[in-house]
Amino acid sequence: MVHKDKSFRFRLPQELFDLAEAKAQREDITLAQVLRRFMSAWVAGEIELPPYREIEVKPED
Repeated sequence: MVHKDKSFRFRLPQELFDLAEAKAQREDITLAQVLRRFMSAWVAGEIELPPYREIEVKPED
């Protein structure tokens, strides 16, 4: 049986998206790659999720 990749859509604040997209471009990586890496590390038990809170994002200099 052939397994197909899955895709999904979610919402996030525009400011967070803009900052994440800019950081990803600076690091020459796509946001999809960032999400895959975070999810893989979380599933492997390498990172724990912090409690949910409204994000206070400070742009990098």
